Amino acid sequence: MPTATQHEFLDMCVTDVRRVRDSARDYIVLLADPGGTRRLPIWIRRDEARPIALRLLQVDALPRPLTHDLAARMVDALGGGLREVRIDRLTDQTATRSSFWTAQRAPSRWTPAQAMPSPWRS
Repeated sequence: MPTATQHEFLDMCVTDVRRVRDSARDYIVLLADPGGTRRLPIWIRRDEARPIALRLLQVDALPRPLTHDLAARMVDALGGGLREVRIDRLTDQTATRSSFWTAQRAPSRWTPAQAMPSPWRS
């Protein structure tokens, strides 16, 4: 049984991005486990939703790269990569997450970076 310092993580992937009805700014990114039996909606803003939706649609050619594209190219050029993103805590309708990065100089070592908390609703 997990304790406060021991967690069981569930593999999930982004399956969809949807606009919240009656809102021009709010979107939901939907995470699901590989079997599709568990889902987790995370509320995001339009600026975060667009690049995720474009990636899901496999749209690569835009007239000009988005900020996310520039950041990904910089990490790649430096020999790094994103290993995983973990949702560490779900409290008070807020998801706190960390991303884990690898570097060319130490590919077996992960470097964590905390991300800004995101609201979620069940």
